[in-house]
Amino acid sequence: MLRMIAHEQTLRSKNWGTVGLMWIGAKSISKVGLILVAAYAALSLASWFYAASIRGDEEAKFLVEVLPIAPALIVIDSARLMPTINQLPDTLVTPILYIGSMIMIYSVGWLVGQIGYLIFLRYRRAH
Repeated sequence: MLRMIAHEQTLRSKNWGTVGLMWIGAKSISKVGLILVAAYAALSLASWFYAASIRGDEEAKFLVEVLPIAPALIVIDSARLMPTINQLPDTLVTPILYIGSMIMIYSVGWLVGQIGYLIFLRYRRAH
């Protein structure tokens, strides 16, 4: 919100394209990205705790443990990198997949936040 107020003077002095490029290039932390990453981390922790409570059914336990990194595994499999990943130890692969997933989720949140801000700027200029 403070960032939007700070750019109000800039909006009056520059055209739409320049303001949009200036804002997208700005170095700031995405609140939307952080919210999405926090939700992902909370759901991942919940799945770990749930998997730890499963007794007897090892297949179900494995499925619940792997569920948060399933999209990353799909990307790795489609890029034909699974043989390389299979050579690495699980203690290395799992954090890499979680960190990679968090980076991708943050990036999507950042992009959504930027698009939302640019739509807000266009709406504000129109009214």
